Parts: sequence; structure tokens; C-alpha cells
Amino acid sequence: MSIDLGSALIRFREDIGLTRKELYEKVGISKFRLSQLENNNNKNSERAIKNILTHFDIHYSDFLIVYAGVKLDGKSFNSLAELKKYKENRPTKIENDPFLDDKIDYEVQRMIDNIDYLQNEATIEETDTIMDLIDFYKFKKYDKKDYQRWLVERSKEQK
Repeated sequence: MSIDLGSALIRFREDIGLTRKELYEKVGISKFRLSQLENNNNKNSERAIKNILTHFDIHYSDFLIVYAGVKLDGKSFNSLAELKKYKENRPTKIENDPFLDDKIDYEVQRMIDNIDYLQNEATIEETDTIMDLIDFYKFKKYDKKDYQRWLVERSKEQK
């Protein structure tokens, strides 16, 4: 599936109620650069769009789900609010997962591979997610039920 980032960026801009001029002035890019992004004429579109989204505290994955039509759990979402509500009520799939340790190791390796991204570009929310994965990795030596209790406590703290 090819993702049309330019059209997704246009939908995002229109959804937040900004003109092209308002957007490029707000995020500090040139009119030409925004035009390139919206017309898919840029090699580094993903990175540039991620930088734009940081000004609005929106995750790139959420942007793709809502504005580029990428599905989450087989579902489509029409707004960030709808996606957020779904994520808040989404059940965790930790219980009875025989491959959990392998998945944790994979995620930790991804963190190590992307350390440059963390140091230079990650949003606060992304950094928090990474820290959660590190905490999760620490819990590997404990019973998974202990981790599930920790997850519940953490979710209560965030609300």
C-alpha cells in the first residue's frame, strides 16, 4: 500500500483549520517546502511531516491512521479524538502471550537501533513510551501479573 503523505498533510492542515501560509509560518518552514510536501515532491517527507506534527503534539502513527487511512486493528478513524477514545478503551494483549519475551527483546533492540532519533527528534510522549518499554524489559525477570498490575497503576497515574 502506497501512502499519499501529501494528501494526508493537506487533510491534516484543513482539519486543524490552518491555511498554507498559517501552517508554514507556525512551524517555521518555507512556503516552497510546504508546497513540496503537499505535492509529494520531497525525498524526506516523513521526517519533515514528523517535525511539523511535533508543533501540534501529534504522533506520526496517529497522523497516518487518521489522515492517510492506515488501519489500526482493522479499523479506520475519522478524527484524532475518535482514535484517542479507541486507544483509551483498547484492551491490552499481554495476558497469556507465549511470545511476550521475544517481543520485548525485539522492541528493546529497536530502541537501541534508534537512539539517534531519541536524542534528536523524539517528542516527550515518544520518549515516555520508550521509557515504558525499558520498564517493561526490567519486569521480564518478574511474574507477568506483576507487570500487568504495574500497567494498571501507570494508566491510573496518567489520567
